[in-house]
Formats: sequence, structure tokens, C-alpha cells
Amino acid sequence: MPDVEEQQAPEDLPAARQHPGALRSVRKARILLAEDNSTNRDVGLAQLRKLGYEATVVNNGAEAVNALERGSYDLVLMDCEMPVMDGFEATHRIRASQHPGIPIIAVTADAMPADRDRCLSEGMNDYISKPVELQHLEQVLLKWLRPSERGGLEKTREEASAKGVFDADGLMRRLSGDRQLASITLRGFLQDVPSQLDNLRRMLGASNASGMRAQAHMLKGAAATVAAEGLRAIALEMERTATTGNLDPCGELLPRAAEEFERFRSVLERAGWVDPGRRVDSE
Repeated sequence: MPDVEEQQAPEDLPAARQHPGALRSVRKARILLAEDNSTNRDVGLAQLRKLGYEATVVNNGAEAVNALERGSYDLVLMDCEMPVMDGFEATHRIRASQHPGIPIIAVTADAMPADRDRCLSEGMNDYISKPVELQHLEQVLLKWLRPSERGGLEKTREEASAKGVFDADGLMRRLSGDRQLASITLRGFLQDVPSQLDNLRRMLGASNASGMRAQAHMLKGAAATVAAEGLRAIALEMERTATTGNLDPCGELLPRAAEEFERFRSVLERAGWVDPGRRVDSE
């Protein structure tokens, strides 16, 4: 069992009292802090305690993935450089898990713009540089945990989950804001993926590791192009697994890929990116 330490929200919350949104989220939010350095862990927990948040600490990315499988959390503060499993690999696994939309905030000593871009491209939602300033930490937590006016913290989680499935902002940046081109690209993707999933099923049934790797690589690239972040993460995991020659994990990953594709399509339809009437079966 990994070493974990839980901190309860104290009665006296001077920082939270200055922000009503923070006070509401303090009573509900559970934060997972993944950090291998003991000093940074102590400081991080003290800062979270100061802001009134309950937190659990783990020592590396593998423990973070396991903690999310066992418990319920609202946000992850993820150190990027850790032994056993770093924050990037842990983020990939979380995005390919049953919790693809949980907000993951990178915490790293690397503060260049390229470092921030990498964190976001790897599937993290936001970025905090070390040493962590209390005010900045509070702002980021409020951004991702503050209850919205349209349904409280649960609505905020739904919105974060949708972003974990489809990064609309990222796609629009990639296509220079051309929504018509984005819609055309998305419709083509929705038409192509069912056949790609069928190919993956055939490769798995034939125990064809090289074919499985190639098909997963193709799906990963297509998903990345249309900012289907959850599906991209699962395809990446399938590709890595197939590369080892052991296809057993793909038997679980492939159904998750099909489910994630349906979530992706549902998000697009609800947001008006594609016509709900134009559906292609993925089974």
C-alpha cells in the first residue's frame, strides 16, 4: 500500500472566507497531490490546508493512478518529474481510465512557455510552476473547482469531463478558428472511426500484435488531429501495449475505446458541432 496522508479542512479558513466560491468548494472538493519530494509534499499540504482543502498525497504517478482507481477525487495536482512513473505517463493512463475528465494540474519547476505547452499537449488541464505561490495555487483551484451558476460543482465536473473528451479550443487553434472546416473534419472522423475499431477487433482476434500496434497508431493520430483527447489517450495505451507483444490489456482497452468514441460523438452532438441525425454505428 502506498503511503498516503489526508488533511481535513480546518474550521478557520481565512483565505476561503475571502472567496465565497472557495468556501463552497472547500466542503466538497477532494484533491490528490502527486509529489515525490518530501519537502514539496509538506509545503503543498500546508498550502492546501491553509486554503481549506482536503488532500491526499501520493509519491509518484503509479500511486496516483491507483488512488484514482480506489477513491473519488475532484482534482489532481501532478508533479511532472517523479520516479516509477512520471506525471506525463500518469496523465496518459488517467485519460485512458474510467476518469478521463478529472482536472489534472501540472506542478513543475520548468517554467518556460514550451514546458507549459507540453503539459497541455500531454493532456493536463493547467499548469503551476515551482516554487508554488499560494495566491496562484488558490486562483487555479478556484478556476477548476469553483461551482458554476448552472448547477454547482457537479456541473463544473461535467464541463471538465467534456473538455477531457474533446478539446474544442485546441482544435479551433489548430484550424485558425475555421468552424466550418472543423465541422467537416469532425464528421469525417466520426465516419472513419467505426471501421478503425473493427480493424482493431480483427487484429486482436487474430493475436496480430504488429497489426494492432499499427491500427492503434493510426487511431491515435486521427484522434489527436480532431482533439479527441480521451480517445487519443486510450489509443496511445493500446499502441504501447501492442508494441510489447502482450495483447491481453488490449482486450480491456478496446471496449473502452468504443465507449470513449461514443462519449466523443455525444459531446459533439450536444455542442452542435455535428448533426445528431448523421450517425454511423461503431458496433
